[in-house]
Amino acid sequence: MSLPNKAKIFPQRLLETWANTINNLRKRWRWLGYALTVTALIYLIGLMVYGGYQLQEFHWKAFGVAFLIALGLYLVSLIIQFIVWARMLSFHQKLDWRDIIIYSRVILLRRLPGGFWHWLDRTAMYSEAEKVPGRVVLSANFMEWAMLLLVAGGIVSIRLREISPFLGWLAPIILVSFALAIGINWQPDSKSPLMRVLESGFWVTIYSLAWVLGGIIIFLYTNTAGGQFIAWEEAVWVWAVAGGSSLLLFIFPTGLGIREITMTWLLQPYLSPANALLVAILVRLTFTFADILWGLVGLGLSHRIHRQQVD
Repeated sequence: MSLPNKAKIFPQRLLETWANTINNLRKRWRWLGYALTVTALIYLIGLMVYGGYQLQEFHWKAFGVAFLIALGLYLVSLIIQFIVWARMLSFHQKLDWRDIIIYSRVILLRRLPGGFWHWLDRTAMYSEAEKVPGRVVLSANFMEWAMLLLVAGGIVSIRLREISPFLGWLAPIILVSFALAIGINWQPDSKSPLMRVLESGFWVTIYSLAWVLGGIIIFLYTNTAGGQFIAWEEAVWVWAVAGGSSLLLFIFPTGLGIREITMTWLLQPYLSPANALLVAILVRLTFTFADILWGLVGLGLSHRIHRQQVD
């Protein structure tokens, strides 16, 4: 299958330079990432010790139900994000079960400190399978990251309406328009302009739904924890800020800290500091468990179906 013209793929030299720059930053600033992690852990432990007497406010039995619902919502988010990924690569290859195998392996690998590693792993897997050139996969990784971040920014910037109604409308439109433009530019010129716009709009809608699903998980845990009621729209905004901040700083191996501290701070109007922290940690544990569970399930099912097709 022929590759699209060079306008649809980031130049190879640019990709190599960018990858080398990221790796150099990671090595040079690794000490800063570890220092931030230690600082974050001390802060989080301090909050737990300081507010430990409030733990009895938690409805621990109810969290079992919330946890199961969260696992289901997370699975839906993984599936719809895979659909977008598959659509991105569909212009460069014919999709098969190996794509699900690779996607499942990436789900397991992305819990390693620093998100850039799972980019490299995914690129290596596709190159090993001789499905798609590495530079195409690396470009798709970057585009996926950029679109997710821009959509999160669009959700976050809606709150600017509290400062200015005009900015509350203009900023989200600009950010989402950039996301649409990235998706449009990725697609081949052979598609009609209308179909390219509709395809990109579909991707943006899916990514918006993924952020909403994450926000609903925050909504479930926060309202289960007691305190003041949080609306689902506010929970989505909290998740867009916390998750978007973590996504923006994905090159630093900070691990536990950035997202949890941000979420704890944003949830304090609704919960005590200790309870807000525990919600943030429960979200982390849920997402980690879900990545392991659904990654292994997807890997097992795809391997089994692939073997049946080969036999």
